[in-house]
Amino acid sequence: MPKAYRFTRSKELLRQARRWFANGTMGTRSPLFPEYPTYFQRAKGCRMWDVDGNEYLAMSMGVGPLVLGYCHPAVDDAIRRQLADGITFSLMHPLEVEVAERIRALVPNAEAVRFSKTGADVT
Repeated sequence: MPKAYRFTRSKELLRQARRWFANGTMGTRSPLFPEYPTYFQRAKGCRMWDVDGNEYLAMSMGVGPLVLGYCHPAVDDAIRRQLADGITFSLMHPLEVEVAERIRALVPNAEAVRFSKTGADVT
């Protein structure tokens, strides 16, 4: 018999969030199943755990986890190394050039590269 999922903490967070956010969420994110409000606490590989300890198989993974899964060791190590130098700069960083060159090598017909935070920005 499957485990009965409980959403006590998640429902409390949704109640609090509805005071501040439209539909209780930030941006375009919305609960996967409105009758089961879920706030995720952690993820690894293709698994996610919500604030109530329920475990899920991640089927709607974000852009980064889509390829390698959550908490991929090589990605997490690179993030930790970069955190030591800082992560938000108002001017250019050498990594931008390195990544642009790699993209250009992978996409030979790309004439230029532009970085953006969201899909809406680039479309």
